[in-house]
Amino acid sequence: MRAHHALSTRSALASAALVVALAGCRPPPPPTLPIAAGADALALHGSLRAAVRSVHAVARVEQRGDRGRVRGTVYMLLALPVEMRFDVMSPFGPVATLTAANGAFALLDQREGRFLEGPACAANVQRFLGVALAPDEVVTLMMGGVPGDLARPSRIEPRAGGYRVVVDDPRGVLEADFDVRAEDLDAEPTAQHLRLRRLVVRTPNGRPRLVLHYEDYRVVQDPNDAAEPQRGVALPFVVRIEDRVADTSLVVRFRELNVNGELDPVAFQQAAPTGVVPEHAPCD
Repeated sequence: MRAHHALSTRSALASAALVVALAGCRPPPPPTLPIAAGADALALHGSLRAAVRSVHAVARVEQRGDRGRVRGTVYMLLALPVEMRFDVMSPFGPVATLTAANGAFALLDQREGRFLEGPACAANVQRFLGVALAPDEVVTLMMGGVPGDLARPSRIEPRAGGYRVVVDDPRGVLEADFDVRAEDLDAEPTAQHLRLRRLVVRTPNGRPRLVLHYEDYRVVQDPNDAAEPQRGVALPFVVRIEDRVADTSLVVRFRELNVNGELDPVAFQQAAPTGVVPEHAPCD
């Protein structure tokens, strides 16, 4: 009898724990006062990161493609709107460097002794990153932003804990999922802090071309902020990119991430080393 009573007690406690666990897994409600227009949501999200003009970062990067999985540490410089530099590091220094600025692309591969140069286009960026992104898209996406013209036709759908904004574009449809900070779910629309969680770029026929996920948001201080104490901006420390057309993927895990530091414009330019003959890299 006592054994039966103990078993019943354990069962009751287990059931109660299950109820609590299930209650804790319930998705958050949609915002109480939803943003009315997709353009307003995009503009609000953009305003929260408008202060960020450049990023200096160290990241652990994992690439999957026709060469299998490639991992490495990358030093990264990004400056809006279209300047970028990636250095793949070894214990002895950089072994590969990509730069793109002012419409020009260059890639130095010291392991193979090759120097490629050509237009700064998605095809040339893909030679290095494995995913087809134009330089301006790389810069914007790595900062957790939505690329493109905010004046494009769009519509908004409130969802659990945030919104989905669907943007019509001649190149296809873009779907952006935003989370609203938990403390802002009851706030006025203009006071809601939006964080991009997922971005899907579809081809004109509706198939996903690119799928991006943003994780581990952290507030990074802005050294140029005159407020006391200095305010910061929430940036993703994990960016996952899938190129569904090329069947490749890129995962960027930032170890260090600083914004608005001093960047030398010369850092975004490079020339072929002595003895290395430049090769033209076309966009087709």
